[in-house]
Amino acid sequence: MNCKLAQQNMLNYLDGTIDKSIINAFEEHVGSCSSCRDELQLLKPIYKQVEGDLGEYAPNPYFAAKVLAKLTEKREKPTTIFTQKSYILAVSLAAAAVAVGLFVGIQFVSSGSSLAQPEIATILANDYSNFSDSNPYNFEVEEVDTSLNK
Repeated sequence: MNCKLAQQNMLNYLDGTIDKSIINAFEEHVGSCSSCRDELQLLKPIYKQVEGDLGEYAPNPYFAAKVLAKLTEKREKPTTIFTQKSYILAVSLAAAAVAVGLFVGIQFVSSGSSLAQPEIATILANDYSNFSDSNPYNFEVEEVDTSLNK
């Protein structure tokens, strides 16, 4: 047995769960290897302390039942007047916004909106583009006198 395999089996040896087929080889190696023997001697008191502490912290036998009861318990939130009023207010405001939007849209369409007329588009194109080469809208652009002398 080598040191790596001995170190892997040290806790199993202390537990008493080491495989019976390798227990003799493990004890032989620990007897002949000083570093593995020292490590095992360091682990023994630590392991005994941990084993002793395990008995102090016994699990609560009712813990699982309590957790299951909490999980299956249906808690209903008390509905307060405040939450009911805020819900009604939110729904009312949403309905009012939809109604106003529909009204404005219908008025906009029925009034024959002037935004879609080509004259407005030409004016906007002239304002933002003074050169006919750079006009992507293919509008005729008139030269505007920008001099301050009139």
